[in-house]
Amino acid sequence: MTVCIHAKDQIKNFYQEARKMRYLLCLLVVSLSCSVHAQTWNQWRGPDHDGMSRETGLLSEWPANGPELLWRNENLGGGYSNLSFHDGKIFSLGDRDGHCCLYALDAATGKERWNLQVGKAGGNYEGPRCTPATDGKLIFALSQFGDFVCADATTTPRSPTA
Repeated sequence: MTVCIHAKDQIKNFYQEARKMRYLLCLLVVSLSCSVHAQTWNQWRGPDHDGMSRETGLLSEWPANGPELLWRNENLGGGYSNLSFHDGKIFSLGDRDGHCCLYALDAATGKERWNLQVGKAGGNYEGPRCTPATDGKLIFALSQFGDFVCADATTTPRSPTA
């Protein structure tokens, strides 16, 4: 049996992998340099990457029936994305209607402000695994298939820039 690997295919694969790594590096740099403000959980595991909230004035004891439910949104699709929030907006990813979508919700009401298709849905486990990162101006997200987007976090995005 003879196996042939063409140089053209190797170069194409190299550039595809290099492009993915560039996007991941950009996401990492942005997530590490996001500015931190009160009421901000701007990336995975929070502003200090430790999963600890610095909020004060929280209840020292829960009510018997738990805290009051302020709102519910069950239309964000499947997946494993966590939430990030900044300046009254909540961001997350989910598979819905055959697409991986980036969502912006109003933190006060839970209503969807906008959504942006990032890539196709699916994978070994349904849905995206990335938590969007934001600096309040831009929102960065990565689909389960490596589609990277950067969108304006302050307005409804028209198209992704990658």
